[in-house]
Amino acid sequence: MAPAAGMGVAEAMAGAKGVVEIVPGYQPGILGRTVEMHMEYYYPRYNWAKEFEMTFTEGLLDLLRRVGNGKGNQVWAAVLRQHGAKERIVGTVYIDGESSGKGVARLRAFIVDEEARGLGAGKKLLRAAMDFVKEEGFRQCGLTTSKLLTVARKMYEAEGFKPMGEYWYGGWLEGVCSMEYLWERPAGEDASSHDKAI
Repeated sequence: MAPAAGMGVAEAMAGAKGVVEIVPGYQPGILGRTVEMHMEYYYPRYNWAKEFEMTFTEGLLDLLRRVGNGKGNQVWAAVLRQHGAKERIVGTVYIDGESSGKGVARLRAFIVDEEARGLGAGKKLLRAAMDFVKEEGFRQCGLTTSKLLTVARKMYEAEGFKPMGEYWYGGWLEGVCSMEYLWERPAGEDASSHDKAI
């Protein structure tokens, strides 16, 4: 298909694939889609099955209940809009503002569906989450990721996260090497005027 007049090849390809919009807050079906995307990615590659799905879902249930309670918890959906097709959640990221102590957030459940790769959904999601972390006045934000997820790790590092160490899981995730990352508010940056993190 030839690009429309005045439109480059990249723009035409993006238009054919659809447009991604980042939407904050609870969306109907967001928990199910978050779990589904994680299972679609991790089960075929690493055989993470029932135990992973149950543990992951239980943790998200607790966090989703707290979204919107004014205590620094939030979720964002990357919504794919295509001409003639139903809108679909193709990515998520969550910020947990309570479980790690005062002034410390945790980034969780960051994922982008394969059908949305190349549309910038991952960068947009991560930027929205980190803008929220900064606006809420958090001093730090931590996350855990797999050492194998090199693309995601590069994105975290581009947002200012630094690797703090790695460890090997036991039990049902035996043999999985995970990494801890930490973002810290730059020294001297005053967050007190909008510090709502508790």
